[in-house]
Amino acid sequence: MDKKCKCGGHICSYVNFNELAECCDCHKCYVLVKGKWKHIPKNQFRILYRERLIEQQNSNK
Repeated sequence: MDKKCKCGGHICSYVNFNELAECCDCHKCYVLVKGKWKHIPKNQFRILYRERLIEQQNSNK
């Protein structure tokens, strides 16, 4: 799995959401698709993050 951004920085996944990640240097957003990191727009990333967060909160009830 490629863990480098196009800028050369490392792609760091979120702790509870391993399929969501962000570049440590340029802060571009990435999602894991079929074993590869795919760049996605920031607004789409926020929507995915909120959906995952709501799912996790609902499962903890």
